[in-house]
Amino acid sequence: MTVITSAGSGLLDRLAASRTAMNPATDRGRTGSRGYSAFDAAAAASANASASPPTRLTLGAGAAAPSPAYEVAGGALVVNRTDARHARIWAQPKLQDDAIGALMSRNRDAFSYQLADQWRGLGGALLTKFASSGEAYTQTLVDSMSLVGDPVGPPQPPEEQARIDAEMQAMEASRLAGVGDYASTAGLKLQTRTGQTVELKVTANAVSSIGLKVEIGSTGQLSAAERAAVAKLADGLDRALEGLGQDAATELDLSGLMSYDRGVFSSLELKARHSQPGHVDFSLRLDDSKQSFALKSQAGDLKLDVDVKTPMASANAAQRQSALDKALQRMEAAGDRGHANATLVAQMKTAFQFFQTPPADDDAKPGKNDRTTAISARDAGAGAQLSGLADFEASFAGDTYRTNRFGAHKEGGHAEYKLSQKTARQDAADGGMSMQQTVSESLDASYKQAPNGGMLRVDLGQYSSTSIKDRSTVTTLIDANSERLTRVLRKTDEQQFKSFTEIDNFRPVSHREWPSQRSVVERLR
Repeated sequence: MTVITSAGSGLLDRLAASRTAMNPATDRGRTGSRGYSAFDAAAAASANASASPPTRLTLGAGAAAPSPAYEVAGGALVVNRTDARHARIWAQPKLQDDAIGALMSRNRDAFSYQLADQWRGLGGALLTKFASSGEAYTQTLVDSMSLVGDPVGPPQPPEEQARIDAEMQAMEASRLAGVGDYASTAGLKLQTRTGQTVELKVTANAVSSIGLKVEIGSTGQLSAAERAAVAKLADGLDRALEGLGQDAATELDLSGLMSYDRGVFSSLELKARHSQPGHVDFSLRLDDSKQSFALKSQAGDLKLDVDVKTPMASANAAQRQSALDKALQRMEAAGDRGHANATLVAQMKTAFQFFQTPPADDDAKPGKNDRTTAISARDAGAGAQLSGLADFEASFAGDTYRTNRFGAHKEGGHAEYKLSQKTARQDAADGGMSMQQTVSESLDASYKQAPNGGMLRVDLGQYSSTSIKDRSTVTTLIDANSERLTRVLRKTDEQQFKSFTEIDNFRPVSHREWPSQRSVVERLR
């Protein structure tokens, strides 16, 4: 162990002078997505040449009589010197070399501030460790800049040394405590059917106290079966965070979480938030009655709520798949018509498929809709007239743009889309039954385009403007007595409107409209 003695006020003066001397533009390179700047790389190369081993920072009057190592939350602060300007501080130094500590070091050594790189593997590792031991775990790592300059200096008088020790200890403890300030976070919350709660949180900070913090714990002891179910979520959590950690969250894999063990857990919640505005803000909740999903990213906003207790949701896989395909086609067609952001449409379709595709062993899980099993021939016939999907409310909204072959914006606009299904059932005292299922769809979009595929310059007063307003409602009505269906009606109401205006020198020179309306009632039985 190498003991680094404090240089007293000279150390603090050199620290301040070194920071002041930094080129601001160069220093900002440390926090960019590309990692170290050239200035940082040169400093690292210089430090590597000296090949200094990891050290424990101890402050004392001199090498002969060092003061105790820092103590924070019961553990010494360990500073691993990785270069001449960089120090690593751990809240629990005894755990820095375990599996999770190694992952934290690896992720920070990547010098990347994309969340996918900072979160990578940590969520799954925490679940695996907790499932194995059943014990709470927490660790914090901070990359500190407090050792800038030469850390070795002349011995100080005891009183002065004590003051410096206290200041340095408070400074480093403050940095550890500040990891959660202005940080990006991911949190998982599990509620077991026995009443216990398991909570996990991963924090990444690239703004103030640069570093990572991980924590997991529960309100009580879990059974072996509960801990095994926790362990099965490890890979699914890592895959979900990998997608959410991308700046635009373009690829989301929720399959590992959607297949959580419903016999063990009554609910699952996942939340992720990027500290920078315009990036990822995500929430997911799954329970016995409702599933919800919300995502805000650079592409736009998505929302999806699914009622898993939908009356008469069909158990016919072929029927459900057909209805799912039609819903996805509607979303795709609306995106094309409204020139919506392709990423936004793809995200909506992916989430919708996850939520409307039940796990293979869903029939055996608590919370399964009882109406879908052991139903009468009459009810089976009624179910065949419905979509087979669980009721839902889905929507996306966001700005959109398209570029020309030179990379300039040739089009800009905004699109909002909603698709929903609502089913209601009423049973009569004489054994009769009536049902109504309504599927509603709307699209509001507008966009401006540059003439001849050039660069869009609305301020120059030469462009075309398109506006779209579509509405559609399809209602299925079912009546039955105690033995059979007596009537099945389907009513369709559609309204579409599109307008196009050409602007030249800020004045409309042409205008066209395409309105259409359709209303149809069909008797299906």
